[in-house]
Amino acid sequence: TPPREPLRFDLRPEWDPEIRKPSQLRRDVGVSNMTIRLNRDYEWLRSVHHNQEVGFNGVAFTDTVDGFIEDVTILDTDGIAVFMNYCKNITVHGVTVDATGPDREKQHHAFGFANSADCLVEDFEVRSWPLHGIYFGNFCVNNVYSRGVMHHGTFDYHKRLPYANVYTEIDIINDGDSGGGTTSGPQMGARHVHWNIDLNRTSSSLVAQPDVMPAGALVGIQCATEAQPLNDEAGDPEVLSDRVGPYVAPPSPPNLYEAQLALRLGQPIPTSSAPPPCDDCDDDTAYAFGFGGGQIGQPIVGQDNWVFSRDFSMIDGDNARLQTTTTHPDGPLRMVEGRSGRDSVLVRQNDAGFAFTPHRYTAENATMRFDARAGAPGGSSGNVYLIVNNSDGRSEGIQFGMNSSDFQIRGGQFSNTLNITRSIPSGWYTRGEWARLELRIDFTAGADGEASLFFMNLSDGDTTYRAVPDMQNVPLVGEVRYPETWDRIGFRLRNAGAATNIVANGGAVIDACCEADRDGDNVLTADGDLADFVGGLEAADPTTDMNQDGSYDAFDLLAYLDVYNAGCP
Repeated sequence: TPPREPLRFDLRPEWDPEIRKPSQLRRDVGVSNMTIRLNRDYEWLRSVHHNQEVGFNGVAFTDTVDGFIEDVTILDTDGIAVFMNYCKNITVHGVTVDATGPDREKQHHAFGFANSADCLVEDFEVRSWPLHGIYFGNFCVNNVYSRGVMHHGTFDYHKRLPYANVYTEIDIINDGDSGGGTTSGPQMGARHVHWNIDLNRTSSSLVAQPDVMPAGALVGIQCATEAQPLNDEAGDPEVLSDRVGPYVAPPSPPNLYEAQLALRLGQPIPTSSAPPPCDDCDDDTAYAFGFGGGQIGQPIVGQDNWVFSRDFSMIDGDNARLQTTTTHPDGPLRMVEGRSGRDSVLVRQNDAGFAFTPHRYTAENATMRFDARAGAPGGSSGNVYLIVNNSDGRSEGIQFGMNSSDFQIRGGQFSNTLNITRSIPSGWYTRGEWARLELRIDFTAGADGEASLFFMNLSDGDTTYRAVPDMQNVPLVGEVRYPETWDRIGFRLRNAGAATNIVANGGAVIDACCEADRDGDNVLTADGDLADFVGGLEAADPTTDMNQDGSYDAFDLLAYLDVYNAGCP
């Protein structure tokens, strides 16, 4: 007797249900260990080819039970790379969807399910640029996407009532759109779960959007930059939302599917190795070009208030673009990347949403840091320099950076008095690798202050800095002054130079993180930190006056709860 499984929906005699036996099923079939390259000779354009694809598809299973797709790379599809229709118990493991060039990276779908149940896609990567991304469609139930990296796309529910499916432990640059016919009902059915998703400061649409998820759950959605309303459709239960925001830590267990599987098999449930909230209140906050309106592949100028300061190449058009790097150890990560044959300076001025100050600045010291890539991997060369100065462009600031052969420290706006260049020591760096540069300034040293440059090769796995030879205690010769006025950063990018992770001021979030950790145990708890705050509020403890208005009331409690509930980096 075959094993019986519970139904996933209500079934009543008065509905006159019918039980039918499927015919012509395929069983125990699979595809593994291969690369499939489609000979596509055109660029997919949404305005021309959406739902009109020529038919360069990857692997599709239909009417199949107990199948697999394993360790397959699929290149240059136009419609869909992997598709399951009327399937059950299919495992897709280790599949990568990619393109051989920029004119073939756009496509309709990467992965998709329709009319299928109990299927699993795990350890997958989407390197291409699908319009929709990965989706659950027509009446899908109990399917899972697990442990994936998406450089483009979204969590696309393709209507026709998919329900009770899971996305878990996925890194995503969320830039795709949802699909489905206009007469096909709501975006999704009930009880979907998004668990441990890193949005990388991109859009929250569909991934952390409670208003389209009836009776669903959002748990551990990290780097979510946009607040979304709760479900307000009449009759729809609200979403369970726990730890969704820009500064939340990953949940434990990190993978919902694996935790449920372990529980069913009587095995230990895997736990998260991530540090608890407030593990290091003095940690740095890095600006990684994560602004909400930024579009990958589009000019950086005009986005998030970045502007051109100087254009050395004198070529019309944009000189740098917002891109996604997959080679950075923290990737996928947004970066700003120069263009071949271009040389320019982009700057970002302080405002309410930025507030750059030199990292760890005091009246005596300042430290600045950023991640640099001098040139494209295996390709063209590139230069990248971080510039820190004040808004009137005076020369009292400083810049530092590298190309594939040299380090440089230079005064403010291209000083000739302070301009030190030293060769990168042999074996330290290869063009296209990611490096982290840190400049440490001591304004009290010597006659006019001194600066020292430090380097680590992130691509090689370095975790500690090396002091750059002949660039320690470099005299500032009166060129680097008035750091209290520095309120602007800039990048000089030449050719394929690229940068990300600018370490600016830790800001209010970090300070509030330390303030939220009332008992100093590096963990935020209700019976510890929250209870201590409430007690301090009742006793008019000055540290509980969150809004600094001289009173101790519910507004202070609400302000504290905002920090407490958000967690910390």
